[in-house]
Amino acid sequence: MGLGFFECVMSRTLSSTAGMNLFTRENDKVPLMRAEPWDSEMLFWLKAEQTSLNGVESVFTTDYDLLHHRLGHPSKNVQKQTQQHTAGIPDVKIPCKMLICPGCALGKMSQQPFFSSGKRATYPLIKIHSNLKSFPIESYHQWKYFISFINDNTSFAWVRFLRDKASAVHVLRNFLAMIKTQYRKTIKEWMLDAGGEYKSAAFLKALNKQGIKVLQLAPHTPQQNGCTECFNCTIMDKAEAMRHEACLPDSWWEFSVEQAIHLYNCTSMAHLNHETPFYRMEGGILDMSHLKVFGCTTYVFLLSEIRKDKLSPKSKLMTYLGIEQGLKAHRFMCSSNRLFYAPKALFDKEYFPQCKTQSQRCTTRLNKPINEQPPHQEIDDAAPPTNLPANPWDNLDGYRPNLPIPPRPSQPAPRPPATPQKPA
Repeated sequence: MGLGFFECVMSRTLSSTAGMNLFTRENDKVPLMRAEPWDSEMLFWLKAEQTSLNGVESVFTTDYDLLHHRLGHPSKNVQKQTQQHTAGIPDVKIPCKMLICPGCALGKMSQQPFFSSGKRATYPLIKIHSNLKSFPIESYHQWKYFISFINDNTSFAWVRFLRDKASAVHVLRNFLAMIKTQYRKTIKEWMLDAGGEYKSAAFLKALNKQGIKVLQLAPHTPQQNGCTECFNCTIMDKAEAMRHEACLPDSWWEFSVEQAIHLYNCTSMAHLNHETPFYRMEGGILDMSHLKVFGCTTYVFLLSEIRKDKLSPKSKLMTYLGIEQGLKAHRFMCSSNRLFYAPKALFDKEYFPQCKTQSQRCTTRLNKPINEQPPHQEIDDAAPPTNLPANPWDNLDGYRPNLPIPPRPSQPAPRPPATPQKPA
């Protein structure tokens, strides 16, 4: 046996000419084993004596590591509380300095938290964060990805759509040219992840050619670029909320993403002292009067050149899909699944043409007195939405609010029977 065993087990010995008895630290009355000399005083035969089971257990439970293994690798606090609230476990002192347990390291290790960084760029367009977002299906224009560019100082964001990851290099070059032409600025740092879209030599060469310092993340650690991760989460929350409310198909996600980006840049943020990214980037206050409800019903005026003949309707019901960038017109979707652009339209902000069933919504009218506001009506979410009634004269006020109900046609009164007149 080694020296460590005797240091752990032997508390006192009783020696004699015939040998010596070994006792445990827990029980110094009942000997654990007996050592008898063999041929010399340096070699002994170890003979175990019959003892109780509690005495044997006390030898092994005195070690903290062994108790830690027996209890299934609990934490230090759990192991300490277990010793105090259970019986049969000896009082083992917990060491101040804990060694690394291989079992805990292999089976209980978790990802360490990543704390947010309060450091930001001092001037606009000094540092840019970028990331790539993929979608399970192709969009209306057969886009599959979008790449985001976020200004670290102003939080102003741009989004460019891609059909494949190889197009990221061309989008990068166009973006750098746009920054140089529109803002006359030079980007100094570029934060990106180590994904496949950024590992190409052409992408890094395009950044190095402009003298931009590339900051890459550790593999499989997107938490280090929390700016783009939070941005993608915010944009997708906005886009999906608008798209699902308007009952738009999944392939129209590009229109909702474009609208979400526009709204993101127009929304005040706490870390900007409640100013908007547009104000920090462009230096002016944006007029928000152009905003409409995404996906709502619109009646678009048709010019005489577009109409079939003079008897055709002068407008057409379409779905509103936001503002087209670079074009002074609104974007609409026809019933034939074709895009249509027009500067003016009549918007019905309470109904969505893509939804098959929908219930009445009582909304507050801006700049109207209380007596002209629609009555408040509790809507049960569990109840199925109401459809168009079979008889248009029944429940007409529940189908289209704020419209006067036409009088129900009354039956003509029966005429009295004619009385015969006497001939003159």
